[in-house]
Formats: sequence, structure tokens, C-alpha cells
Amino acid sequence: MQVIREIEHLMKEPRPHGAKKLTDYQSVRTKSKTCYRIRSGDYRVIYTIEDEVVTITVIKVAHRNKVYKNA
Repeated sequence: MQVIREIEHLMKEPRPHGAKKLTDYQSVRTKSKTCYRIRSGDYRVIYTIEDEVVTITVIKVAHRNKVYKNA
């Protein structure tokens, strides 16, 4: 599946071309961390990055119509 390949690619490049820093995304899971978004077809992957230990946490994967609702 294309979404899984995109997530796996984040291991090599956590901020790929086209990644967008989200300024207004709020989620209990993010704990005020900066979130990023990548597109994969009609789906969006929202994730955070911890540069100190190179950890990427995928917060949500959903269709583009629903990804920003009920964070």
C-alpha cells in the first residue's frame, strides 16, 4: 500500500519534499509537539519528529476529508 511506503520512507527522510509543518493541529497525543503532514494519494499522515533520538511518531492516518477532524 502506498501509505505504508510513505511512512517507511520517513525513516530515511523525516522531512521529505512536500511535508508541511502544521501550525494549528491540536491533539492530546501530540503534547504540544510540532506536527507534520505528508500526503499519500487521498490520505494524509500526521506525525511528530524527535530529532534528539530520531524518533517519528505517527499520530493519525486518514482520508483527507477526515484527517483534521476529532484529533
